[in-house]
Amino acid sequence: MKIVSWRNPRFLNFGDDINEYLWPLLLPRHDKYNPNDYLLGIGTVLRDNMIPTEGRVHVVGSGAGYGRADKSMKSGRLNIVSVRGPLSAKVLGIDSSLGIIDPASLLSECEEFEDLDIPQKGIGFVPHCETAYISLWNKVCEKANIKYISPTDEYKKVIKSIIGCELIIAESLHGAIIADSFRIPWIPVTTSNIINPFKWLDWTSSLELPYAPYHIKNVSSFAEAFYKKKSILGKKNLQKKFDIIDEVRKYENLLNENDIKNKKKSFGIHLKFCEFLNNSFVDNIISRSLVDKTSKDLSDIAEKPYFLSDIRVFENKKDMLKSQLSKFVDCGFK
Repeated sequence: MKIVSWRNPRFLNFGDDINEYLWPLLLPRHDKYNPNDYLLGIGTVLRDNMIPTEGRVHVVGSGAGYGRADKSMKSGRLNIVSVRGPLSAKVLGIDSSLGIIDPASLLSECEEFEDLDIPQKGIGFVPHCETAYISLWNKVCEKANIKYISPTDEYKKVIKSIIGCELIIAESLHGAIIADSFRIPWIPVTTSNIINPFKWLDWTSSLELPYAPYHIKNVSSFAEAFYKKKSILGKKNLQKKFDIIDEVRKYENLLNENDIKNKKKSFGIHLKFCEFLNNSFVDNIISRSLVDKTSKDLSDIAEKPYFLSDIRVFENKKDMLKSQLSKFVDCGFK
């Protein structure tokens, strides 16, 4: 059984890379069974262009949100053990009891991390991988005396950095998931509309929490502003609460595959210019004042009310997921 996970050709993303560590622990000898089968685990990979077109596909904790999975669902090849949350279950038309929790929540039970003796100190910021790619958020964090945790670093390094904080400000979904798993308070933020509220709400609602991120209006650099098509003029941070019904409706109106390909082609040209501009002499000159402004924004957000799931809800969801995994193992990964 082969593990399928999302890979970006430009950078690593620790949340997706956790798959290579977690599944050999949770599903021992999975690679010895059914060599023509596939396992979809952590990540927003429940979409037709990510799901293998041949063989049996076992879904364990994956989420929807970036594209439709109509063809795959109709194929009859999917064995859905669980999905990330209730929104994924709803849009896929499966039993709501299968919308359990993100499997990364089980990391806190892995011996390597469970027994770590890392003193918790200070605040950490985990941006989205796209934000980390073209920006100066490391300088923003340094100015704000906040630990910068890049989601494009090696996954164990990122996990340990999160565990070593007292509070996490997260634009990365798995930044919040890991924090919550280790009972570290977290505050959700967005820096642009690249953040997918569907997948966040899918996870937060699985733990009976809202998704109400603070949107940081300022940017860390001129290149980031150009990349995300944002203004460099200072604005106030805003908090927005997202609604389940609205996000499900948006999913139903997702673009078809041809429209997505055309959008990616035009984005490629835009990206190449942003990469050229990033960290250039011009970018650094213009960005000095932006770093100062945005560091104040980040410091202000660190004082806002935080989120942390109810331990009873969290433990119950973990038990439900482990129960599903046990059944999957007992039946020989079939």
